[in-house]
Amino acid sequence: MATIYATYPKKAEMGIPEFYEELSKLMFGKEYDHYDCSKVCVGKSIQDDIFNYYKKQRMEEMEIGMLWVCYGPKATLDGYEVEADAEWAYDD
Repeated sequence: MATIYATYPKKAEMGIPEFYEELSKLMFGKEYDHYDCSKVCVGKSIQDDIFNYYKKQRMEEMEIGMLWVCYGPKATLDGYEVEADAEWAYDD
């Protein structure tokens, strides 16, 4: 499978679903119906931005952590780097 590399162009202070929508627009030029979070790796800065968004929504650390574990991408890269399998976003 092909891998797509990108640098996210701005702060990612948004929820996880909105981040996936924005990322698919950046990588493919459109939004999709489904996103496979297991096929996406992001930089720690993106993770920090998303966590900050949820903290501003007054969510507890444990709630944010559970959201990230269930729906978030893997945060194994540096800065605003993104690495994704070419088939991470798809329609029915």
